[in-house]
Amino acid sequence: MENYVKYNCEDTTTYAYNNIIYKYIVPFLGNFELQKLQPVFIQHTPKTVITGCA
Repeated sequence: MENYVKYNCEDTTTYAYNNIIYKYIVPFLGNFELQKLQPVFIQHTPKTVITGCA
């Protein structure tokens, strides 16, 4: 977000991305310690967010 979106996208797009990240992704992945976060959890996140299943 800080390296690309902030400088290359409109303010409304940045706002929308932030909203999605903090409303859906952080609540799901925020429970994991960074050292324990594995690619499978990240790959599973979009399906979980869309279906609402954990």
